[in-house]
Amino acid sequence: MADEEYEKLMAEQHRYLEEGRLEHEQTERWDQQKQERSRFESEERARHAQQDRQEEQHQEIISAMKTHSKPAPAEVSPTVSAAVQYQKTKQCPFCCNKILFGAIKCQYCHSFVRPGICMGCEKQNSPEARVCGFCGSSEIINDHARLEKERIESMKAESMVLIPAGGLLMGSPEGEGALNEHPQHEVCLEAFYIDKYLVTVVKYKLFCADAGFEISKQPDWSTAQHPVMGINWDEAAAYCKWAGGRLPTEAEWEKASRGIITPINQHPIYRSRTTRGAALPNYCFGNDISQLGAYAWYRDNSKDQAHPVGEKKPNEYGLFDMHGNVWEWVSDWYNEDYYTRSPEKNPAGPDSGTCRVLRGGAFNTSHDMLRSASRTGNAPGSGYPWAGFRCVVPA
Repeated sequence: MADEEYEKLMAEQHRYLEEGRLEHEQTERWDQQKQERSRFESEERARHAQQDRQEEQHQEIISAMKTHSKPAPAEVSPTVSAAVQYQKTKQCPFCCNKILFGAIKCQYCHSFVRPGICMGCEKQNSPEARVCGFCGSSEIINDHARLEKERIESMKAESMVLIPAGGLLMGSPEGEGALNEHPQHEVCLEAFYIDKYLVTVVKYKLFCADAGFEISKQPDWSTAQHPVMGINWDEAAAYCKWAGGRLPTEAEWEKASRGIITPINQHPIYRSRTTRGAALPNYCFGNDISQLGAYAWYRDNSKDQAHPVGEKKPNEYGLFDMHGNVWEWVSDWYNEDYYTRSPEKNPAGPDSGTCRVLRGGAFNTSHDMLRSASRTGNAPGSGYPWAGFRCVVPA
């Protein structure tokens, strides 16, 4: 009997001890949860305080831009007005964030930055206004031509290549090339800038967002850095106008494609003939087809799809994908025998037609279509599936 009582007593004691241990563990868990909750609340208070400070700074900047009584941001001299700040830094004078290329609104604060906008009260005047009709401030962006010129100059420096003025032996000599590449003839072109790369999907989407267009469906394998494709001539021309340029003429495109900086009669890859009637290289690097894969995506190496721009070697001018990848729209109307009556100076193609010229070949064409002299045409209103483009602006 005594043994049974002793076992009961020990069991009771063990139960008390176990309950105590569980209670202690529960207390520790509560303490830990309390500490974690306290730490989280502290971090939240710090985060909200930081947000409040940022909001105060943001309001101070806006107030400074409106009243001109407080210093401008650190990267801008306090004596520089808001209008000059935009012209020099290309930042929104209201929130000081960079403005998207080609946009008329700041992508952050959605303030308008265009001719006639007053930097003092943010209200829109007529583009010709010199003094704000709302607040009397003279800080108005009114030199639209200057701002547009600055934007284009910036674009030239960042993504375009200068093609110098000079002559070009255009087309193919007798016995070479297709019928529409004859007769070979000399033309003289003024200097121009041309895009280093084909217009990409991401750049075209910016245009579509600004213009309210829908981008045509791109292939499943296309990425942001692939050349935009399936664009008709009208859409390509509209993009170039939006970007401050135009499509290249057929002659400009051929000169840029050949990539010859050295004078014709001195270049080592030309055959030893006189300039007139010379057999120009078919490609920017010469005539050796075995080298084409280093410069171009075409039927033999593309795996039946286009590729992101700039993956192959550039030509002597520093231009990428002038051979292959996608066809390129140019500005000229297409006429098979236009070369028989082409003017010598800055030819711009026929006055009318039913098709526009395409140049350069594509990822799914043979090496013959990639020749610099090769030319074809397509209806301007149809979205040719493998057609892209690039822009030019006058020098």
